[in-house]
Amino acid sequence: MIQKIIDAELDVGITSLPISNKLIQTEELLTEPLLVASTQKYDVISRASIQVKELDDFPFIALSEVHCLGEQVQSFCYQQDLDLNIVCHTAQLSTVQNCVALELGISLVPRALAVSDPADQIVYRTISDTAPQRKIAAATHARRHISSLARQFIEIVSSEYPTEFSEI
Repeated sequence: MIQKIIDAELDVGITSLPISNKLIQTEELLTEPLLVASTQKYDVISRASIQVKELDDFPFIALSEVHCLGEQVQSFCYQQDLDLNIVCHTAQLSTVQNCVALELGISLVPRALAVSDPADQIVYRTISDTAPQRKIAAATHARRHISSLARQFIEIVSSEYPTEFSEI
């Protein structure tokens, strides 16, 4: 997506931060929480509150660090001194979700994924003590004017995205 913005194939992209490219400017839109995704197989879901350190107690499905979310989850786990029992690494968020649904382990996923999950196999819960999160931003080319259509799109995402998150 970043390359498409640079190549003028896209005017704007909605992405998570950070982005380290001098040709891209970002406008932070919101903070998205990451949720624990699990099935009823793991008792983490039945607890009234989930403490971050409890993530060490379960098999964990990890998103590869190649994916920015995988890097963010890994950084959060490092900061929290977690020693996850990683049973699977994958490069696709949909594969993480499928592995959790197959009861292979638990994971941390963006709230947007939880809201858009049509199946009832996975239960999503917040972490009560130190909640992981990521910043969502609009990315545009730093040296190009933002069109009024792109500006309107950014405003719609900024106002509607948080509303979608309130459904969980």
